[in-house]
Amino acid sequence: MPSRVNGTTTNIRIITLASAFLLLCGCGGRDESFSRDLREANERVNQGDFAGAIEILVPLNEERPSQIPVVEALAFAYAGNGDHTLAAWHMIQLADLDPAQPDLRLLAAKSLETAGDPESAIEQYRLYLKSETQDARAWQHLADLCRMTNNPRGAIEALLARQTLDPSPETAFALGQLFRSLNNSPQAQVWFATAARADGSNADAARLNLLELSLAEDDFRTAADLAASLQDRLGDPEDRRRLENSREQIKAWQASESTLEAARRERERLASEVGRLRREQEAMAAENARRAEADARASRLAQEEAQRERPVQSALPQSGTAGAAGRTDVATGEAAEALAAAGDPQGAVAAYWKAINADDTRPGLWLGLSRAYIALQQWTEAESCVLEARRRDRKNPRIEETYLQIVRRTRPFDVFLAEVTAARNRFPQSPDLALQLAEALSAAGTDTLQAIRAYEDFLLLAPPDDPRIPQTQNTLDRLRGW
Repeated sequence: MPSRVNGTTTNIRIITLASAFLLLCGCGGRDESFSRDLREANERVNQGDFAGAIEILVPLNEERPSQIPVVEALAFAYAGNGDHTLAAWHMIQLADLDPAQPDLRLLAAKSLETAGDPESAIEQYRLYLKSETQDARAWQHLADLCRMTNNPRGAIEALLARQTLDPSPETAFALGQLFRSLNNSPQAQVWFATAARADGSNADAARLNLLELSLAEDDFRTAADLAASLQDRLGDPEDRRRLENSREQIKAWQASESTLEAARRERERLASEVGRLRREQEAMAAENARRAEADARASRLAQEEAQRERPVQSALPQSGTAGAAGRTDVATGEAAEALAAAGDPQGAVAAYWKAINADDTRPGLWLGLSRAYIALQQWTEAESCVLEARRRDRKNPRIEETYLQIVRRTRPFDVFLAEVTAARNRFPQSPDLALQLAEALSAAGTDTLQAIRAYEDFLLLAPPDDPRIPQTQNTLDRLRGW
């Protein structure tokens, strides 16, 4: 800020103004007295007798208010006497009377600042800078006052003008701090980056702020680069603490990224494996369907041939020839089982119905009948019969297995998956249901971990000589990635 006008300059200004005043007013007696009193006041100012000068000047100002020489003398007399508020008030009055002297606003602002009134000083700085827009130092001092009075927006306005007139990395750094205090991250980053590029005294501090702003926006890659650039460059302990905190966040992100990448690769591998297994299962199902169709066709041909040779009833014991033994065969369904085992599902159906007509309370008969219908691929009849078996015996896992076999063919896959999950929960000791659930989960491909657990359950429950164990173990190894 420009220095205050010194005493000699002030005296010259007062004398000059007083002389001009007397020339305008003439040399009358009162004018001579007025001029004499003004000179005496000036001499007292020169001698440091500011209080004596004020005693003379106050009546003169009351007699002739708003006279520039008197107001100016009073301003400097009050300033010399330590009354900076009154000095500022008279300097403001003088600046209003003489707008051609904008430096008086600066003197008023300095007096107000010294008097402890920074808000009023800011107002005078702004009035001064309206006409003296190129005074970079005044813009800087105005910014300092705004920051001191917790007015970041005013400080930003002043510093932007200062930076336009005289760019510096220090001003850029200060602007970054102010914008960050207002949570304006984009502007803060612009000015911190400007300060960092200049590589001045605040360059590392600017990079540290950019690092923290990058972390706040989850830009961890940029943050990692900035942290590396600050290695062993920070001397202040607080700055080093901030850097260490930022590094901890970056390490946590890097660990998370590593875990996510490993999980992504594992998901891709499992998806590929599930796709391969699904294709195998689809091919197997197609082959099974082809074979079942061929078997059914062969069975029908054999049945037709058998019917031509003998009636189906010949396979059943006849009343009157076997007596009580024949009735037992019908009631127990042994003949039906024999026909089913012999590959005659049509004959088995007829035999099971005869047994059920004799005693329809036995769930085993309904279950056998359902399986015979399955062999004939008559799914509706098979489901009706297995439901009758389940109604009579809800604790038999074999009935559930047969029911699921039907549902797998007749319902959407999600319905089948829900049914097999429910059956597995009802019969936790059934290895067959455990295997069905594992295969269903594997085919779904949505939860490989659950499929693995289901395969493991089967291996725990199955007897050691179960022929399905080797294939299950191979499938389990593939799902685990071994």
